[in-house]
Amino acid sequence: MKQQIFKYKYLILCCLLLLVMWPAERAAAQVGTLPTNQNESPEPTKDPISEQIRKEVQEKIKAETEPLQDKKKAFFGEVTDLFNQTIVLQTFQGKRTATVDSETLIVDQNKKKLVFEDLEIGSFIITMGYSDTPEKLLTKRVVIADKPKQENRIAVIGQITQIEKTGFILQTLQRNEEWQVNWSKNSQIVQKVNEKNETIGKEMLEENDLVVVTGLINDEKIEAKLVFLLTTKEISPTPEEKAID
Repeated sequence: MKQQIFKYKYLILCCLLLLVMWPAERAAAQVGTLPTNQNESPEPTKDPISEQIRKEVQEKIKAETEPLQDKKKAFFGEVTDLFNQTIVLQTFQGKRTATVDSETLIVDQNKKKLVFEDLEIGSFIITMGYSDTPEKLLTKRVVIADKPKQENRIAVIGQITQIEKTGFILQTLQRNEEWQVNWSKNSQIVQKVNEKNETIGKEMLEENDLVVVTGLINDEKIEAKLVFLLTTKEISPTPEEKAID
């Protein structure tokens, strides 16, 4: 009898221990399944409608800004006319017009700010802005600059019409212009002889000779640096060459 009572007590005690330990084990199992980083938050799901709107806005901004970047241009030249906030320029490519507005910045060489009324005909300026056409510009910046010095070198081909003491008169072939060609201290006259360029004297030049002249324009006259004789002439041997013969 005592043994049976002891067995019942033992069974009751085991059941109580199981009841006590079961919640703790379950809680431990739940803790093991939690994420290691408690600060991590679930990644939000993207709204397809919002994403589509965002893409459309980005594409519109790109479409509006990229063409402007491609249309950046600059004109530079001499001002020939000014009217109604418009500048007419004579450039190397021909006449161009540049329109200014309230946002256009106009400065001189010292970066001093000016207004449209300060511009003058005959001034040399550089205009920068945007353009849809080759001849017109919506100007964002105007800079007054020094007019480039005109290159005074020249090269012409023509026929000698008159020999003078200080040079000769040249009639050009292309434009039929008449030039006064003067000698300088460094003038050189050359003729091709036996596939070589030989230096010759001024006395070798005659009227009707065909020549190429290169030099500098000075007071509407050509200061000759090089005269290349195209007319074929026999060069007389020098005294030294005669002695050798």
